[in-house]
This record gives sequence, C-alpha cells and structure tokens, in this order.
Amino acid sequence: AEYGGLVQDHSKFFAMDTPSLSLEALAALQEFYNEQALSKTTSGLDPSKPFDKLFPEDWNMSQFWYASETAQLYATESKEIANGGKIAFMSIPSAYHVLKDDKQAFLFEYDKRFEIYSENFIFYDYNKPDQIPKEMLHAFDFIAIDPPHLSEDCLTKVLHIAESLSRTETTPWLLSTGAIMEQHLVKYKKRKFHLCEYKPKHTRQLLNPFSAYVTYSSKRLSSSNKPL
Repeated sequence: AEYGGLVQDHSKFFAMDTPSLSLEALAALQEFYNEQALSKTTSGLDPSKPFDKLFPEDWNMSQFWYASETAQLYATESKEIANGGKIAFMSIPSAYHVLKDDKQAFLFEYDKRFEIYSENFIFYDYNKPDQIPKEMLHAFDFIAIDPPHLSEDCLTKVLHIAESLSRTETTPWLLSTGAIMEQHLVKYKKRKFHLCEYKPKHTRQLLNPFSAYVTYSSKRLSSSNKPL
C-alpha cells in the first residue's frame, strides 16, 4: 500500500514541552525518519542488506512489507509461470526486488523511492489508469498483484489495470491481499480465482490476515481445485 507522503519537518514534535514518548522511543523514531530520508537519495543498493532495511516501511503510505520467505516464494512462482515472458509486479516491491536483475521483470509502483530500479520501474496510480505507458499495455505474461488498499474500489480498479497489462485474457495472475477482500473478489467475473493454502507472511504481525489467490493451478502455493 503506497499512497500518501512523508512528514518532512519533525522539529515541532521533538520540541514539545511534554513529550508523549520516552527518550528511547523518540530516538528510535528519529532513526526511522533518518532511514526514510536516506532511502530517498540512495544511488545504489547494498546487496548485503535485506529489503526492509534498504526501503523502510512508510506507515504514512500504509506500507507493510512481505517477509523474505513470501517475497522469495512469489518471485520464484512468477518467474516459473511466466516461463521467460514479461512479469508485472503491481505494488509488490519486495517480491520484485528478488528479481531486480531480471530485465523481464517490471515494478508498477506509486512510491517513487523505487525509481532506483530505473527503466524497470513504472510509476502508476490506480486512480489514473490512462497514465500507464502505451508500450506496457498487453505486454505481460504474468501479473503479481497486491492492491494498495483493502477496499472494493481499489481492488476493482487495480484488477482492471491488470487486465490492460495482460497479454491475453488467460494471462496467469497471482493476487495477494487481505482475506476480507474475498467477498468482493467473487464478484469479479472476467477471471476465476482459486484460494491457495499458502498464507502470505509479513515482516510484522498485521491485524488483517492475508490470503493468496491464483487464476491457474499452482503446486507451490497449493491452490484449490475449485474456484471461488
């Protein structure tokens, strides 16, 4: 979920007469903001650092990164099913990062910190589908999707963009989202989704459990034989 902006000036917060946080908590918060500022200007990536250290979560943008296990699993699944074709990662930067050296993988993102990925980064706003570059339309052989927000409006708009990126009407999709969205997913008639036994994991515990869905048969994710 990558929508919103960073708080740039925190001086007033730290100058309050009655701090609401301990000195240790304030120091940790300041370190968090410093890491965010650094990641905005980084010109290279340290391969020794995990993804969540290279790009700290921006809570103002509702960012909650997948655990390395899930990111690796989604990346491996995407590459295998794409079978040499182009892959679009829609708002799943942690999974894209695993394949960042693969010229066939592209990241569609709102967070411009990921411009560091150069020509394989495509800025997109799900509210502005007409801004998708024309050369990206119907160019992808696999789509991995994580709608930025848990709302029916966001889900519907993101899936429509995924349709425009898909090479054909049967291009395989992997969708990872809150389990609460299943009630809306069943209304989507253009494709049939299968619930997977595998449950996505995040770097921190979330209140909303997540589920994975595919439009094809997946052994790796243990997809159900029956569609929703």
